[in-house]
Amino acid sequence: MLRLKPISEKQAIEVSGQVHEAYEDIKKTLDAPGVPLVFQYIANFEEYFLYLWGKIKVNITTSYFESAVQEAATFTNTEIASIYSPSSRMAQFIHQLHPQEKEQITKTVTNLQMLNAKLLVITIALREGVKGVIIGEEQMVKIDTKEYEVDIFDIFHTKYATEQKEIEPASRMLAPLFGNQGIALSQYPIFFGTVAREMDGFIKKEQYLWKRVELERVGMRTAMGLPYSIGCSYQEIMAYAGHRPHLHELIYILAETFPSQFPRLLITTSVMRIALEGKFPLATT
Repeated sequence: MLRLKPISEKQAIEVSGQVHEAYEDIKKTLDAPGVPLVFQYIANFEEYFLYLWGKIKVNITTSYFESAVQEAATFTNTEIASIYSPSSRMAQFIHQLHPQEKEQITKTVTNLQMLNAKLLVITIALREGVKGVIIGEEQMVKIDTKEYEVDIFDIFHTKYATEQKEIEPASRMLAPLFGNQGIALSQYPIFFGTVAREMDGFIKKEQYLWKRVELERVGMRTAMGLPYSIGCSYQEIMAYAGHRPHLHELIYILAETFPSQFPRLLITTSVMRIALEGKFPLATT
């Protein structure tokens, strides 16, 4: 069972004023409504977290990063539009939406997609940055990856019990992004719930798997082209984080867990956009 737990925004100020300031900077720099879950985990290693965020931020503020994010989002929209056709249930739901509500959901989805694209590039760069670092390999093998994944998804605990049936699949879908911070699911529970069920069937299709692999390649190429290295050497990681417990779990999170989540999350937001546009192209065979 994973022992490393995320440090929420509420907990951050109790942990350290510097961590709290970094959290605020992350939200501002990424234009995010909350601190992405990956940073909440890294924050357990304060010195490493602050050092790493500095390396990430200097890339985010470049024109290259902006272009890389736009490329990932555009690629995903184009490729998913060629293989995804909304179900009749989704089409009916979109048709019944009030124009003002549809406008608000579309705005939320657009912002969410750009955040997913940013985190796709960042998490892949982080993965490549720690690939050469092998710490406690024997301990890492002992991590039950199945339990590990369940732990990630079960972080989101909704307080909206009356809408549990609609929110539960949506919360599990979005948990890798914000954890218990979530986005405003209470406003759009049926939409996110419908999308989650839509994705349950979509991810089983061969075309989806191919597009996900292609998106991974785009993310890899753009991440490796970042103007400033995000990677940390073995010596750097040991200097900044080696004195803290559960370091092997941090390495696993950076190398395996989050980089594998954001291609799916970015594709999910493309599915949302296609459904909201209402064009409903025929899926290819």
